[in-house]
Amino acid sequence: MHRVAGHEEVVGKDVALAHRLLKNGVAEATGWRGYALFSDQALQRLGIDPEGLFRGSETYDLGIVETASVDLDERYQGFVDARRVFVAPEAADVTLVRRVAASPAVTWEWLNDPDRRRRWEDLVVEPQALPGGRSGVGEVSYCLRGSDVRVMTVLDWRPFDYFTVQSTRPPSVDATLTSYALKSVDDQTELQVTVALPDKGLRRRRVRQSTETTLGLSLDRLAGAIADEILVGASEPPNR
Repeated sequence: MHRVAGHEEVVGKDVALAHRLLKNGVAEATGWRGYALFSDQALQRLGIDPEGLFRGSETYDLGIVETASVDLDERYQGFVDARRVFVAPEAADVTLVRRVAASPAVTWEWLNDPDRRRRWEDLVVEPQALPGGRSGVGEVSYCLRGSDVRVMTVLDWRPFDYFTVQSTRPPSVDATLTSYALKSVDDQTELQVTVALPDKGLRRRRVRQSTETTLGLSLDRLAGAIADEILVGASEPPNR
C-alpha cells in the first residue's frame, strides 16, 4: 500500500502487470469484441477452468504472462437469445389482428423501416442508438407526432417471428409494452399486435380505448399501403 494525496493506493509488480494486461493481443488473434482475460496464475488461484478458453501469452517488460481468455460477446448473445419478452394475448389490454397481403419478411420491413412507418403510422422516427450498428435488442428511437414525443426501446427481436418494444413518454417513466407477432398464412401474413398498458387506475379504460382506436387505424393504413405497393408493382411492365 502507498499513501498518495491522503488516499491509500495498491502498488507493486502485480498492479503494474494488471495495467500491462489491458494492452493485449486477444482481439487481434480472435476477432472477439468483448472478452475476459485471465492470467494462468489467476485461474489456478480461483480454481476454475471454464470451457472455450483461448490460450495465449503476452510479453511485457515485466516478463512473459501465460493467459486464458473467454468470449463474453458469445455468452451475452446466449443470454439475449434465452430472454424472451412477449405480451401474450391473455395478458394484454389490447389485442388486434390484421391480415396483410405480403410475406412476413416484407411486413417486418414495413413495421420497422423509419420511412415506411411514416406512411402508415403518421410519425417521424429518429433512431438514437443502434447496438452493433443494426436494429435489434437495445435499439432506441424517438417517435415524433406533432408535439408528442415517445421513446421506443426494443426489448426482444426475433425476425421474422415477433418483436417487442417499450414505449415511454418523458418525463413519465410509465412504460407500455407492445408485441408484434407475424405468422405466415396462405402466402400472406397474419399480424397480431398485443399491448400491455401501465397501471393508471381510473384512466386505464380510457387509455385502452384510445390505444385500440389509434392502433387499429394505423394497422388498417399499414395493410392498405402494402396492398397498394404490391398493386403498383404488379401493374408496372417488366424490364427488358
